[in-house]
Amino acid sequence: MLALILLGLAAAPESATDSASPGAAPEPERFERGGYFAMGTAPAMTLYRDGFAPALRYDVETGFSWTRRHVRLTIGADAHLLQYFGRKRPAGGLDAMITGSYRMVYVRGGLGVMAGMPATRVLDDARPAVGGVVGIGLQTFGDHIGGRIGVDYDLRVDTAGRPIQTFMLSLRVMFG
Repeated sequence: MLALILLGLAAAPESATDSASPGAAPEPERFERGGYFAMGTAPAMTLYRDGFAPALRYDVETGFSWTRRHVRLTIGADAHLLQYFGRKRPAGGLDAMITGSYRMVYVRGGLGVMAGMPATRVLDDARPAVGGVVGIGLQTFGDHIGGRIGVDYDLRVDTAGRPIQTFMLSLRVMFG
């Protein structure tokens, strides 16, 4: 008789407290990790007290991304060239960037170095500079490709202590 009871308990169905039951708490979602690559261009304008200098900025950014549902976080390096109209030699630099986005809106910021940005209307009056960039805009994403449009504000301070302010309309294509 005892053997039948033990055999019945061994063959009994799983209890209602099992994790597969509908009342159990679901496992929290995890961030999907990966890499990304972005490239783009930005019409730019560097402002001075007595005028401005038009330019065109070319960017290439790569790094790591974390995505969960509608939230995306990217951290990477952004290399850029800034070609001033009326000058043959471009300015160049590198920024460490962090970008956070929710659905269609993104906010980004970064810190880095730049060489060749003129601090006055004399386009050859250029010294190395440090500073950063902040931006906001709209984006769209497919499976592994997306696009962005936004505005960026770049503030650098050269080695002579002169501020250099640049506004940009950023257009980018992203992969990853």
